[in-house]
Amino acid sequence: MTVNYPTIEWILQDSTVDPSGQRHQKNPSFGYIQNLDTTPGGQLDFGAVNTAFSGQVAATKLVYARPSSLGSASGIFNMKFFIVSASAWTTGSYRFLERKSIHFVNNLQLTQADTDSPTIVPGTPNILGTLAPFFVDGQPYLSGVLDQDVTQYVYLSVFADTDVPAKQYGGPGAGSFRYRLLYDFN
Repeated sequence: MTVNYPTIEWILQDSTVDPSGQRHQKNPSFGYIQNLDTTPGGQLDFGAVNTAFSGQVAATKLVYARPSSLGSASGIFNMKFFIVSASAWTTGSYRFLERKSIHFVNNLQLTQADTDSPTIVPGTPNILGTLAPFFVDGQPYLSGVLDQDVTQYVYLSVFADTDVPAKQYGGPGAGSFRYRLLYDFN
C-alpha cells in the first residue's frame, strides 16, 4: 500500500488584516502575503535591527500552517513546533520569540516579555488547530483543507542584544535558524 503524506504549507499573513473565515483562499484582500518557501534555501525575512545602543526586537511576522492536501490521512495530530538549528547565532545574547493565538490579534508586535520558541523537540504538543476550543481527546487537530483546518496564529520575532555582532543571520549562505513542525497523522 502506498502512503501519500499530508502536504503542509506555511502562510505569511499581513498582521493588520484579519483572515479569519478566509484562510483557505490565499487572497491578498484577506491579508494573504505568500506561501513560505520551506526548502533549505527558503527564508522568512525578519528584516534588520540596529543593536548599537540597545538590544532590539525584529519585525513581528504572522504565520500559520495549513494542509494543502491530507494525502492518505484522515487527520493530523500531536503538532510540535520548535527551532531545529541556531547555527547562525554563535556569539551574543539573542532569543527567538513567539506568541500563539487561536484568535487574530491586529498588528501585534512581540516584545522581550513574549515566550521563547523551544530549541528542542517539545515533549508534548505545543501548537493547536483552530478547532482547539472544541477539541475532544482523539479528535485530529487538522482534518481538512478549509478555513477551520489551520493552526493557531503564530507570531514570530527575533531579539538581538547589544553583544550580537553585526552581520546577516540566517538566509542562504549566512548560517541558519530553522523552524520545524512535527506531527502525527492517520
